[in-house]
Amino acid sequence: LPRTKGRTRNRGRDMNYQLRAVTIRTNNSLEGMTQIGNLWTDIMNGKFNLDLPPNGTIISRYSNYESDESGNYDLSVMGVKKDFVEQLETEAKEGRFRVYRGETDDGDVAAATEQAWQRVWNDTQSGELKRAFTVDYELSEVESGKTSCTVYIALP
Repeated sequence: LPRTKGRTRNRGRDMNYQLRAVTIRTNNSLEGMTQIGNLWTDIMNGKFNLDLPPNGTIISRYSNYESDESGNYDLSVMGVKKDFVEQLETEAKEGRFRVYRGETDDGDVAAATEQAWQRVWNDTQSGELKRAFTVDYELSEVESGKTSCTVYIALP
């Protein structure tokens, strides 16, 4: 279970809780995409109180792949320190990940995310990208109305 902080009741006592991560088992079907959208809605609406380190950010981790992009996988949304993202960039330069980006000028996170993943799927289908299907990461950022989504795809 994730470490927790917040408020809940246990045998008449209040307990504090704060989530380190929220994980769902899903896939890329229409139903799976709805699950992912609902998860993000719950996170953004404060239903899940993620524990963000100082100067931290929220990142998505895709892991425990059943097979390929058509199978089930675990999606974990978690708070990480900024140096985690710097480490991903370093590992990408070392050839452990291939980086895909999507960008919009209107603050539309969903559109930037779809753009980045569409590039991944296009390169996978064309054979240009050979994926390891081990652990992939996704980071979305909004600054001054501009949105970017960066996807780190693990390479074999």
